[in-house]
Amino acid sequence: MEYTDIYSCIQILHEKPKWFFQKENIADKLKCFDTIQKVGTPSTIYSLIPFLRNENLLIQNKAVETILFLFRKLKSLNEYADSLKHLPIKKSDLDFYRTDFDEETYLQLLGIASFTVSIHPTTYMK
Repeated sequence: MEYTDIYSCIQILHEKPKWFFQKENIADKLKCFDTIQKVGTPSTIYSLIPFLRNENLLIQNKAVETILFLFRKLKSLNEYADSLKHLPIKKSDLDFYRTDFDEETYLQLLGIASFTVSIHPTTYMK
């Protein structure tokens, strides 16, 4: 299956099994992350933040990889502000990131979170 549309990929990522005996289609979801890395923009980061807390480690790791990849596409301060200002990251998410990701990844996510309106780095760095 070819996934070239970011919107379709985001929908696939959010799909849950419809029946209790069905499993998530992890392979399709991982392909969607690859597509998002190829054609996505930094503004796509907003839609990927919830997957950092996914219970499936493959999804969680691919989400952080994709978010950091898209973050590196930012070129100017205006792009940083426009793409990251309203990310759905709370202080409790940062606690989760600290325990579930390695230190380097956590610090990168903390850097991304510092651009959000709801979190300022001096309020969390203790």
